[in-house]
Amino acid sequence: MKTFKIKTALLLAILTSFWSAYLNAGELKWSDELPGRVDWAESSLQCQEKGMRLPLRKEIEAAHKAGTTSAWDYGLYWTSEEHETNTERAYVFNFDFKSAYDTRKSDKINARCVK
Repeated sequence: MKTFKIKTALLLAILTSFWSAYLNAGELKWSDELPGRVDWAESSLQCQEKGMRLPLRKEIEAAHKAGTTSAWDYGLYWTSEEHETNTERAYVFNFDFKSAYDTRKSDKINARCVK
């Protein structure tokens, strides 16, 4: 019974986090696309210079599901999330496959900032 309560609490926390991101997706202020494709460090720097940041995976996914990204939902976009064990990699959101995966931080990829 204790395992069931823990699993239920964990599931509830995950669903609450995702639902919160989905509801708040429309409240985020999205920048125009950064000029050209940029690596992860440069995209992070450009966002900071705008007083913004790269979006979380769940934010960009929720914005896509909410229709916020309909004018630009193609290709790959950087997220702010670095790979858990490999410091040379970070996550991108792939609009073509509607999923996120990690890639090299040195790759040149589209980016938009959020606030």
